[in-house]
Amino acid sequence: MPFSILISYSEACDTARPPSDFAGTLRGTCTECGTDKILFSIVTDGLPEVEDEHPICSCGSDAFILCLCERYEGDEGLSGFFDEGVIVGKCVVCGVNRTFLFTD
Repeated sequence: MPFSILISYSEACDTARPPSDFAGTLRGTCTECGTDKILFSIVTDGLPEVEDEHPICSCGSDAFILCLCERYEGDEGLSGFFDEGVIVGKCVVCGVNRTFLFTD
């Protein structure tokens, strides 16, 4: 099901967007039924969420099919070890893929 999403970034999150080590909450609103859900959350030491982002595709749509995938850990980690996550989405209107968050 497609979601319109709101990403809330914690003070613990780095400033790169998408962040390389996400802390915060990913909320989704189903574009078909309007149900709101927390889709993913990492709370770090009780630090507040201080910044919000409502991603919109370059075509103007805010509806995405989302996926959480594992990816290889970088050069600093174990070679060939799946330990880092990535949340990606595909726009339901134009089909463009987009990376939203990197998790660890």
